[in-house]
Amino acid sequence: MTDTPGWVLPSLLVSSSLCALISYLAFASGVFIIVQNLYYIPIIIACIYYGWRGLFFSIFLAISYLALIASFTPDPLLLQEAMIRVIFFSIVAGVITALSQFREKTGQQLRESEDRYRNVVEDQTEFICRFLPDGTTVFVNEAYCRYFGLVRDQILGKRFKPLIHPDDREMVGLAFASLTQENPAIMINQRIIMPDGSIRWQRWSDRAIFDSDGTIIEWQSVGRDITEQKDAEDALRASEIFNRTLIEHLPDYVILYDRDGRIQYCNPSITDALGYSLDEMIGMSIISFVPEECRSLAQQMLTERSEGRKVHPYEMRIRNKKGRLMTVLVQGSAMQYGDSCSILIVMTDITERKLTEELQKEAYGQIEENMYRLSILNDQVRNPLSVITGLVDLEPGENAEKILEQVKEINRIITLLDLGVLESESIRAFMRKHDQLSEPDLQSSEYSET
Repeated sequence: MTDTPGWVLPSLLVSSSLCALISYLAFASGVFIIVQNLYYIPIIIACIYYGWRGLFFSIFLAISYLALIASFTPDPLLLQEAMIRVIFFSIVAGVITALSQFREKTGQQLRESEDRYRNVVEDQTEFICRFLPDGTTVFVNEAYCRYFGLVRDQILGKRFKPLIHPDDREMVGLAFASLTQENPAIMINQRIIMPDGSIRWQRWSDRAIFDSDGTIIEWQSVGRDITEQKDAEDALRASEIFNRTLIEHLPDYVILYDRDGRIQYCNPSITDALGYSLDEMIGMSIISFVPEECRSLAQQMLTERSEGRKVHPYEMRIRNKKGRLMTVLVQGSAMQYGDSCSILIVMTDITERKLTEELQKEAYGQIEENMYRLSILNDQVRNPLSVITGLVDLEPGENAEKILEQVKEINRIITLLDLGVLESESIRAFMRKHDQLSEPDLQSSEYSET
């Protein structure tokens, strides 16, 4: 039972006492018909406010009425009517009690429902508020108060309105003005200026509540702070722009393809090198620009990457739209792209390096051949010098001395050439060793046949 108003018990006692007193006086005067209706007053009061206890009290009051009338008249007809009246009193009291209990139970359920609703609303992390068309706030939850650093009494019944960022005010006003009975709700992302001057992002779900005439009688707003989400989105967007800009300005060729080998993305460097437009390359097979002699290697690497196996960097040739061959160093790895797993490969153009290596190899060969020929030439020159020296010894004289001096000078020059050959061999050995150490450990492609 709910708390009984203070006036109920005195009213019940007074009405019951008056019924007993008036009945006594009436019965003593011989009046037995009108007074019984007075008993409905305490019966109704008792049953409405005291439930089952009120019912028992009403039955006791009805029996008291019967006992009182029996003490004044032996008339069986009047006693019979009094007994019927007592039964009627009891039935009325029972009905009123049942209705009162049903009302009490319904009210209790309603209060419990309201309590549950209130607890749910108060426990929400979202901000909830309701306000009238003139801006007067009629409800706020605890999360709303905590967010703005206020208590309910500072908000309820007042026109409290957060300070909307100047750049968002027009947008918010137009959004509220657009709500109709057909479209009563809208979602708004807006910025507000907090009391400390900081700017926070909020997402509000605003709903207009209309009366039967289609007039807005109240607004309901449910919101939450999305500043961290917006900051994360901005950071992600900035990172994406940075990465895309970086990739698009890389001199290396960057290609992203799916597990079927279809190109999903490529940077401008590869489109410029191959001579295709971006639209032409998107959807193209990754091996379509690989020459026939390298396709088995390309297909093998594609299969191994699709199976998740590690693939070491390797060299391969590719062909552009005009048929020009280029040598590239290929590296790649699997990555998540959208909802699918894709393969990212980076190709470094080493055509010029390979050409330099070929020229260097030819130069080494030419140097070796020249050194070999020089060694032979030195021997071929020394042999005639030996003959000349022998002939001069057989015919001594002033001219012979001069000839021997020239022979010695020639021999000195040949000796210097021999020393130069030895030094060249040392330099050549050093260069070969240096070049060997600087070459990366790469998989070799199978394009030597071309």
